[in-house]
Amino acid sequence: MHITEIEFHRFKKFKDSTIKLNNGFSLLAGSNNSGKTTLLQGLAIWQFCKMVLEMERGVGSLFENYSGQGVGVSDDEFSPINLPNLKHLWTNLKTQKVEEIDGYTLWVGVKWLNNSSDLKKLKFGLSLVNDRLFVKVVETNINSETDLINIIYIPPFAGISSNEQRYTQAMIRKFLGEGIPGAVLRNIILDLKIENDIKRNKEKEEHARTRSSFLKRLRSEDSFEKLKIYLERVFSAGINVKDFNDYYHTYIKIYSFRGGRVKNRFTRFPDYNQRDLMVEGSGFLQWLTVVAFSLSPQFHVIVLDEPDAHLHPMLQNELISNLIEISESSQKQVLFATHSPELLRNQDYNKILSTNVSHPKYLNAESQKVKLLSGIGSDFYPRLHHLKKQKKILFVENESDFNLLKIFANNLEKIIMENFVIWPWASRHSERKHIFLELRKDIPELTAFGISDRDNESIESVADDLRDKSISQLDGFTAKKWKRKHIESYLLCQNAISRAVNKTPDDIKNYILENFGVDISIHQRNEYADVLLSTDGKSIIDFGEHSIGSNFGKNKYDIAKMFNSSEIPQDIIIMIDEFINFIN
Repeated sequence: MHITEIEFHRFKKFKDSTIKLNNGFSLLAGSNNSGKTTLLQGLAIWQFCKMVLEMERGVGSLFENYSGQGVGVSDDEFSPINLPNLKHLWTNLKTQKVEEIDGYTLWVGVKWLNNSSDLKKLKFGLSLVNDRLFVKVVETNINSETDLINIIYIPPFAGISSNEQRYTQAMIRKFLGEGIPGAVLRNIILDLKIENDIKRNKEKEEHARTRSSFLKRLRSEDSFEKLKIYLERVFSAGINVKDFNDYYHTYIKIYSFRGGRVKNRFTRFPDYNQRDLMVEGSGFLQWLTVVAFSLSPQFHVIVLDEPDAHLHPMLQNELISNLIEISESSQKQVLFATHSPELLRNQDYNKILSTNVSHPKYLNAESQKVKLLSGIGSDFYPRLHHLKKQKKILFVENESDFNLLKIFANNLEKIIMENFVIWPWASRHSERKHIFLELRKDIPELTAFGISDRDNESIESVADDLRDKSISQLDGFTAKKWKRKHIESYLLCQNAISRAVNKTPDDIKNYILENFGVDISIHQRNEYADVLLSTDGKSIIDFGEHSIGSNFGKNKYDIAKMFNSSEIPQDIIIMIDEFINFIN
């Protein structure tokens, strides 16, 4: 089953919106306050309304031709999302009747394809009277044979504690609504483990020995088995879920451990002491929460609000792969709200639902990702306002690149007027050109200067004046590229480093030669030597346990300030002169 369409009337940001959804996995993307969370919370509200009517009036209250009354819910009973008060469900906090035929002034409707491929619809109306929320069905075509769709809304990870009790489904929903899914993480994992135990015990009752065919099927289909497989694959980790008895135990105990494969079985390392789940890192726990909830057979639609918030880019991509695999193998629909450029860049455009428009819709071309990634079109993007005044833009990998240039310019007694806008964008000039062309539609006088790292591209792609030869030139757009791998590689001057860290030049030369196998004394003799063109200056200056920063406590800015004008590489001088010419 999957949702095909959501309809909102006077719900938070969506005064009147109908949003179509694709099956499978979707990324929701857009600027801050564009409606991503509103859309996800709308689905959580719909699920809550369905549950309330089912519990209070019976499932028949959702059917066609039901003539009974709606249900009232107090503030304390409202649990799907956290709000200061229930007025905040309505657009502009206005709950009064405008054009509606009755007092139910807010609608949330969902259409879905059920297991028989019939299109089903169920719309709820909401009314607020004296701080009490009333819910009723305002449109439906379902009956006793309809498979009802179930939605789970998971906010960003928070709330794990050392002691977690066994909770009812109502309490689990309440904790999720309060934005603390970590408070019920052990409950969800325990549920998966109990289902696994039931299947194993049934097999033992029916057969004298556990069949290999059963184990093979269990490992490919069972949610708890899948969770263990993902943990091993992603973290080389496992979990130990202790048995829980409602009559005896007070708290759920789950431990994590590291291990590896021994005779085709994942086993804890002998010298590794398992530890309580709580002490794991936030990235591990965020990943575990999302995957555990997504694997739960209770839910057909998984709604995730920025689940990548605590994750390194590599783990973000791993999580996406896991979710797509779960979506495809278990026929689940996954909605994943994100701000991550890394994820948006790597995902097919037709899986990205943009909220940067009045009625959110999927992208229909790869080029639309550029505008979405850069934040163009957002009323709250401060650089755009500044850019309309300055009409000059500097593309850099990071703002730190410009800060280094400014220090070098100061050493050369050259002045860089800051009558431009810095736009950090760690990508090739081909992508930057798309951003430039989009911006120029609104700012016709716009000109741009781009500086990019060469990284592992051929030195032949850089001209003597540092022009990026790998892209065609465009009027108003100047593309420059370093001959060395990146700007930090130009800091490899033993004299400047020695002055910064108060060591002799020979000490610095020998230290870098011993730890990185690079003789930087060549800087004084030939700044275009192959060794300097290919050396990773970032690792030597900034990153890693043997870097200058880690061992001597001085950063790249400290080193740049120590350069004499005669020591500054020619490429740096060329870039500064070209940029000063651009902004004047």
